[in-house]
Amino acid sequence: MKTAILIFTALFAALFLLMSCASTTETSASQAVAQEMVEEEVEESPGDIPGPSPNLEGIWQGVLEAGGADLRLVFRISPEGDGWKAVMDSPDQGVSGIPVESVALEDAKLLIDVPAVAGRYEGEIQPDGKKIAGAWKQGGGSYVVTLEPVEEVEAVRRPQDPEPPYPYRVEEVRFENPDAGISLAGALTLPREGDPFPAAVLISGSGSQDRNQQIFNHRPFLVIADFLTRRGFAVLRFDDRGVGGSEGDPRVATSEDFAGDAWAAFQFLLRRPDIDHAAIGFIGHSEGGIIAPLVAAEHPEAAFLVLLAGPGIPGDELISSQSRAILRASGIAEQQIAVIDERDRRIRDIAKNEPDDEKAAEAIRAILE
Repeated sequence: MKTAILIFTALFAALFLLMSCASTTETSASQAVAQEMVEEEVEESPGDIPGPSPNLEGIWQGVLEAGGADLRLVFRISPEGDGWKAVMDSPDQGVSGIPVESVALEDAKLLIDVPAVAGRYEGEIQPDGKKIAGAWKQGGGSYVVTLEPVEEVEAVRRPQDPEPPYPYRVEEVRFENPDAGISLAGALTLPREGDPFPAAVLISGSGSQDRNQQIFNHRPFLVIADFLTRRGFAVLRFDDRGVGGSEGDPRVATSEDFAGDAWAAFQFLLRRPDIDHAAIGFIGHSEGGIIAPLVAAEHPEAAFLVLLAGPGIPGDELISSQSRAILRASGIAEQQIAVIDERDRRIRDIAKNEPDDEKAAEAIRAILE
């Protein structure tokens, strides 16, 4: 069922894109209004800037407003030959160094192409050279973003994040999943005294997560590990397959495969004399709330399960509900939401019910064309 795996991976990736950028392949009334605002702002600007070519060198920052969230977009532009090069940051998502394919400047018109995220910025440099009025375009959406130069980008600070020195030990660890032929990297936090310790293995949600399950600069697994270790628990959190120091290809991995990784983490703790082998359990978040019971059903040695925001309905129903909520929050009309939902339902039905991968792929391509 490799096709089914890839389809569900794509659906999760699409949901993340919608949540982070509030993008959609449909054109909504709110997007049309945003585009009109951009066009009006550009039309009011002179077509030419007198004097020498505009100097783009530096850090340019703007704010994208979509889906009730404000996300900063940052372009770090520097000269290259007779033109310009750049990288893009999304500091509020904890992402930096996104490659920019090209920076095109013609008179006052600027185009920054970022195919790595299927997006581009189109704008016009204002007469004083200190503002670029334009729009970020991604996934069929167009969002007003005005760029202005800044000396530096303010770091996102999360007050709940623990900071060293810690009142406990932190060990960088690596363990093997022999069934998958991969090794996984993580961090084990241990109280300074009182061993053997009860222990918890943290299991992340959908998508490729690092050991802290970092998203939008939040690090919930770091916070949970700190809280529990201060109270006498050892906590093992690890990078998902293909993330950080962990090996493996997440694109072809299922929840069952991730359950194997969690069991490998459990076995790693069993080999340590400073761990209470009768008091090791799992804490799973989101998809981790599916994975933890999968492991426990096969291995009753697990002493406890804690499920955080685990699904209580079938996965296909959950994806549909999440997708509709995200589209609705993005201002998409109900009629368009119904069309998108029906299309996605047909794709999911094929992925679930067609055993032949080639036939499934052909049928899905026909829907998407």
